[in-house]
Amino acid sequence: MMRKLFDIPIYSTSEKKFNIKWSNYDKKIKKELFVNNPETYDSHIELFQDSIRKWKYNQIIGYIVVSYMDNSIWFDLYLTSKKKIIFSSNKKNIIENMLIGGYHFQIMNNDTNEDIIDRIKLYIHIIKKEYLKNRYLDLEVFHNIIKIIDFKKIK
Repeated sequence: MMRKLFDIPIYSTSEKKFNIKWSNYDKKIKKELFVNNPETYDSHIELFQDSIRKWKYNQIIGYIVVSYMDNSIWFDLYLTSKKKIIFSSNKKNIIENMLIGGYHFQIMNNDTNEDIIDRIKLYIHIIKKEYLKNRYLDLEVFHNIIKIIDFKKIK
């Protein structure tokens, strides 16, 4: 039986880059709306603060799923098939299994927990390099949890 261990969110860009893009876009649109009357723009700027798009959770374009089955760690990639992601779009991206196949390793009897963690990190790095160029992986939860899991005891 396959047991999911982690979902690692994949974003089109980092939060910092997204906020810079959004800020520039937002300013451009607002200036265009009030080009004929800058005073109106300045007086209404606070009203537009709520229009700032949120990066967290809303800009996810996929996941790396790390699972355990039959004494092995498995990796699946779920991702939008779109090549270009429009950061200001309101449309939801459809996420599908990319069927990358073959990304798994068996846990050997002489493997330490640290060996297993290092291999999981290596496989995530390989998947990012191979399939996720210029994408941002949110590894915060992964790094917080991986330290406390004893992979030798998972059955």
